[in-house]
Amino acid sequence: SLWDGVGEQTRRGLMNTLIRPWGLSPKSLTYLLAPYRITTTTLATLAPISSGVSGGAISTPMDSTHIPSASTSLQPLGTSIQTQVLVTSTITRPPNNESVRPLRHISMMMCGRNQEYAHQATRWLKSIILMLTAKYSKAAFDYHLWVIWDDAAEDILKHQFLRLQNLSSRLENENSRSLTMSFFNVRALEAKYGKAVNLFARCAMVPLMQHELLPPYIKEIQLFGADEVVVDDLDLVWEEAKRMGWDGTKLLACAEECVEPRSTCGFYNKRKMNRFGHNGLASGSTMFGIENMRKHDFSGWLAGALKKYRVIDNGDQDFMNIYAREHPEHVSLLQCNADVRTDGGCDIEAMPPIVLHGNRQTFSSTKKGISQWRAFGNRVDALFELLETKGPKELPGTSLWDGVGEQTRRGLITTLMRPWGLSPKSLADLLTPFKLTTTTTTTHQISSSEVSLGAVSTSLARAYASSIDTGTSTFVATTALPELTKSTLSNPA
Repeated sequence: SLWDGVGEQTRRGLMNTLIRPWGLSPKSLTYLLAPYRITTTTLATLAPISSGVSGGAISTPMDSTHIPSASTSLQPLGTSIQTQVLVTSTITRPPNNESVRPLRHISMMMCGRNQEYAHQATRWLKSIILMLTAKYSKAAFDYHLWVIWDDAAEDILKHQFLRLQNLSSRLENENSRSLTMSFFNVRALEAKYGKAVNLFARCAMVPLMQHELLPPYIKEIQLFGADEVVVDDLDLVWEEAKRMGWDGTKLLACAEECVEPRSTCGFYNKRKMNRFGHNGLASGSTMFGIENMRKHDFSGWLAGALKKYRVIDNGDQDFMNIYAREHPEHVSLLQCNADVRTDGGCDIEAMPPIVLHGNRQTFSSTKKGISQWRAFGNRVDALFELLETKGPKELPGTSLWDGVGEQTRRGLITTLMRPWGLSPKSLADLLTPFKLTTTTTTTHQISSSEVSLGAVSTSLARAYASSIDTGTSTFVATTALPELTKSTLSNPA
């Protein structure tokens, strides 16, 4: 820094002038500064370009290592990680202030100049800020966001992201959780991996390389894409992850590509060679054990896998599945409500969604049958505008999922059942307010005794039937919902 660059003699000369004019003795100077506990921390790290610290205080990570407050430009990685020694001064809050909450880390990736995608990335950040308000969270953790983007995305997003962070800083005074940000450019990864960074799509492989950018004190992080919206407290994802085996020894945790029926649904039903488990893993909202990625040399594994595996359809998602097949002891699952997609078959009646994943540009689509996602996104924007103008106390409901209103929720719910479906009973309960009816059709049962109705019209039911292997014929007779009936005929005719 300039303060560092002038040299110690010049600094001390200036410091000697600060005591004389107004008569602070060395003793009183020590007394005044004692509550702030000024400390110096040495870190070996690739320093992020930080936007600063909000709220006039520096948050402390869960492992009590201070976040660097200085920044330098990233240097090319070359063939291995190059570290820089960064000496920083950190000021913590005085003892009589409210104690700092533990810190959790999240990351978001965005590349390219797609304006619709950039708008959705901004909406994702809005949903994070809404989630952090006292109205929509338990206020148990503060969050640090690490944004990974290229030059194009930075040009169109950085100003907006910093504006939203300033708003988040103001909300801290109303008992909301704090959000700080740091930014990385993908140039350093491109210098090491070249075109492999963009396998399948621009920056698609960055999620599996982010541990090479992040500071060493980060143990775990939850990664998001720009096409997602957080609709409930993210603490719930961590709590559920722990119940599912996320215990500090894992490298990766994510939801399945689809849920039901087992082994016959989703993309990996046809591409089994890269599939992990029954249905494969989805790379939407994903937990990464950053510390364990370094411990188990994930970079070395990835470099070998990029040379070994040639048939890759889904970029990072395929490599996540391949790694899980080779090292299942390093992997655990998240519940499907941490990554709800139209084609995931997640029963959100059993577990309300925490993260909505609008893959295939669902949040911007005007197509019949999924335009309800666009309406949901518009409602999120409206709630954020309410937050900006009137403050968090005026937000409706107890979560973003609750706050959008019943009509918006149920509209989105109708888009989730087509590919693999909720049960007829839950389908009836969910659609009762819409008074939908279905006509008689013929399909094939999944097992010897049960069939899940995956459609609410004749055409959708036929599409559903055509995707299932022919088995014992089952006749599904439906009248006006919710009065669903079903009988199995012994004679297929």
